Amino acid sequence: QNMMADHESWSGRSWGLDQALKRLIAQGSIESPIVVLIDNVAEEFGPFGLVRRRHLEYGDTPFGDSYLQFICEELKPHVDKQFRTLTGPQHTASMGSSMAGLCSFLAMWKRPNVFGNCACLSPVFQAPLILDVAVNGRQIVERNVRLYIDNGGDTEDVQVPLFDPADGANPGYWWLDTQLQPGGDA
Repeated sequence: QNMMADHESWSGRSWGLDQALKRLIAQGSIESPIVVLIDNVAEEFGPFGLVRRRHLEYGDTPFGDSYLQFICEELKPHVDKQFRTLTGPQHTASMGSSMAGLCSFLAMWKRPNVFGNCACLSPVFQAPLILDVAVNGRQIVERNVRLYIDNGGDTEDVQVPLFDPADGANPGYWWLDTQLQPGGDA
């Protein structure tokens, strides 16, 4: 999880979701949400452990469709039974980063009857989905979806360094927020 506990984050720094929610609630910007955190599984399998389970579950694949089916048809109904929720898609959002950012978008895109909103941080959008959205994206406006996509990168006021030691020693990941360029958002 990268949500709340620094010691559980792969980078050593969490999103600080709990603190951000407390701050937004105190400011009166949002009502208290019900937050459900789904643990990501770091399990690897296949020849030489080359396949990460989350890459299959979170992707735009049949495995990913099964994962969304579980969330929409088992987990969310369970949460709705256990808590006083507002059950409609306009009150339900998904949020994630990287592969989970893709999964969050797919939840809104493929299961609009359940998820009406999403936030995607450094999502791993793939060409077929980008094409699908380019052709059918009008539905996002028609459904009044609240959509947040953050790809990081440079702005007019801030230059993101090619390599920032504060990102930590995470070979293969440091480039997530440093290699994205302005105007590259899909």
